Amino acid sequence: MKILYHTLDGCDVPTGNHHLMYAMIDDFLCAGHQVHVIFSRRTDTEPYWPPLLRERGGFSADIVKRKTVGKTKLVRRFIEEFGYALRCIPAWRRNKEADVILIQSTPTAVFNVLFAKWFAKKPIVLSIFDMFPGTAWHTGALRSRFLKGVFERMQRITYRCSDLVTAISEDMKRKAMAAGVPEHKIRVIVNWYDDSAVREVPWEENRFVQAQQMEKEKFYVQYAGNMGYTFDHETWLRVADRLRNQTDIVFQLIGHGNRKDRFEAQAKDMGLTNMVFLPWQPLEMIADVYSACDVCMIPLPEGVIGNSAPGKAPLLMACGRVVISAADEDSAYAQMFNQNGIGVCVPSRDDAGLAEAILQLYHDRAKLNAMGKKAKAFSEQVYARRNNSYKFLEAFDEVKR
Repeated sequence: MKILYHTLDGCDVPTGNHHLMYAMIDDFLCAGHQVHVIFSRRTDTEPYWPPLLRERGGFSADIVKRKTVGKTKLVRRFIEEFGYALRCIPAWRRNKEADVILIQSTPTAVFNVLFAKWFAKKPIVLSIFDMFPGTAWHTGALRSRFLKGVFERMQRITYRCSDLVTAISEDMKRKAMAAGVPEHKIRVIVNWYDDSAVREVPWEENRFVQAQQMEKEKFYVQYAGNMGYTFDHETWLRVADRLRNQTDIVFQLIGHGNRKDRFEAQAKDMGLTNMVFLPWQPLEMIADVYSACDVCMIPLPEGVIGNSAPGKAPLLMACGRVVISAADEDSAYAQMFNQNGIGVCVPSRDDAGLAEAILQLYHDRAKLNAMGKKAKAFSEQVYARRNNSYKFLEAFDEVKR
């Protein structure tokens, strides 16, 4: 089978989902399939391809140039992504022999889906990581009800023209159904982690720990990833402020995003010396980074769960780390942590609840270690690559029939 895969982001710009993309392509190739990818390129970074994909038999790609536009600049972003979709048309024309098309959902996925349908004319599987415009609306990145309605109508066209839609959680499946996607067209495939590469790295062997000269007696509360419009930096500031006198608790922020500069400036203005900001780390360091913390804190604004889901949670659990989160109380995401004893989830914006959860685990290391072991076992059972990536191949076979 020849799989044609379209994605908005290329290998030159790091994202939290690249490990999924690389692992998925690797599994497709190892299963004996051909994979042709339509990537973007925004920088001159070399080498462009990750080691996993270099000189692989059965792998080929079209690389289309595009520009970088901030995620909060929705109109400019829309125009730029439409231009990128237009420049992808020659690639669609060249790949009519594909058996199935996998398209990564984006705010402008409607153009990619329509162009694929017109020029490639093959069954389409739409993979949703983020329900647009839901997340943008709930985080305040989108404030116009008129534009929200326009984007919702565009997404309904996208869903209708796709033969199958994959969602990354049961919460997202419910949102997709509410957006008009028939249940029989939806398959839930979670954001897995690569169990052949991601595992706990002992402190003494941890490259990130050594590079940052971290102190073992400290208690590290970490966030590593994109600090964009779904990132609730205000709650982070309030929690760090509540715990500023706990000198052994360090809040470690790793990554980049359109809110990072503002976040770092506010922390400095508030005199929060318990916060450390570090740059995005190389993808091959992901297990070292997540293994370096005691807990990870992921506070999410109300309404984000269902429209999105933190892809880093399974990775952290795979490293035996406890996730402390804030999200909608009635979500399957919140219930997963609280009912299975693998983490803590409090209501959105509940900085007091988050601070209390951190303090409890800081004072009770036995409970922290027990929860970490449960989280690791849960992640291996539910989120491991070996239990999930093949589900895309099942979806491809289904739409081909």
